[in-house]
Amino acid sequence: ANQYFPYYLDKANYISTTQSFGSGCPSSGGRIPNHTTSTTYLGSNWYMYVNQAPASALTFVFIDFRKQIPPILGDPFGAPGCSLLVNNFVSLGGTTSGGGSANWYVSLPDEALYHQAKLFTQVFCADSWANAFGWISSNGVETTFGVRPRMTTIEHRGTTTNATGTVHRYDGTISLFTYQ
Repeated sequence: ANQYFPYYLDKANYISTTQSFGSGCPSSGGRIPNHTTSTTYLGSNWYMYVNQAPASALTFVFIDFRKQIPPILGDPFGAPGCSLLVNNFVSLGGTTSGGGSANWYVSLPDEALYHQAKLFTQVFCADSWANAFGWISSNGVETTFGVRPRMTTIEHRGTTTNATGTVHRYDGTISLFTYQ
């Protein structure tokens, strides 16, 4: 009697997805920039990464609410094989490391209104020797934002007259029972 008895069948968590689309074009060194983003939930940081890019290159990540359909091909602009996959609603700039990687992050508001919102990203890197245009592009990434469960569990230890325990915010338990 009055013993600790957890009985969790499962624990709720946020669901966030990322999906790559399209492809990038090669740098003067023959490497194609690889762009990825983190899965995330509202109220936290969202990270965007690129690797296999030219070393110490001026770099931008384009962010928008939709893909560029159809993609704008770079061939007429002197960038064969490159494509604009994402429009530029907002961009973040930087410089790649000596190894050809860079990352950015954005703090997301904790607003349920943005649950399941999607953002599309693509990275562009300066590379004067890659093509006549002087820029190369990465693949695009679609990220869907999750939200933490609006649930709390309270863990209690001891007797019913002892008011000790722990509160676990955003920790929703899922209990599924069936009678057979």
